[in-house]
This record gives sequence, structure tokens and C-alpha cells, in this order.
Amino acid sequence: MLHFSDLVREQNTVREIREKYPETDGIFHKFNMRPSCCDCPIQFAAQRSGIKLDELLVEVNETIYKNRGITA
Repeated sequence: MLHFSDLVREQNTVREIREKYPETDGIFHKFNMRPSCCDCPIQFAAQRSGIKLDELLVEVNETIYKNRGITA
């Protein structure tokens, strides 16, 4: 079961998100995130790639919840 504290937040790095939640890998490919952004906080990686952080966080968190069978 995921808890509120398990939500991906802006300070999480792309690498730690991908390692903890492998189902999010496709999202980072979809948004064409640069490989050099892996060790950056998702907030910085989104900004650097020209992606709206809120949209990225929503999609990442929805994917995690959907893939793990959890409804909000």
C-alpha cells in the first residue's frame, strides 16, 4: 500500500524515481527527458526539458497508483 509520503515530489531525483518505481520509465521517455537529468531533482529535470512540473508529477504519481492497483 502506498502512503501519502510515497508520492513523488519535486525534490526526488529522476534516478531514484525510476529505481523505486520502474513503471514510470515510459513517462520519462515520453517526455524526452535527457539522460543527463537522471541525477537531477525532477523539478530541475522538468524545467531543463521544458516540461511543466505539475503535469509531470501528476502523470508519474497516477502511473504508480494505477500500476499498483491503488485508487485515490
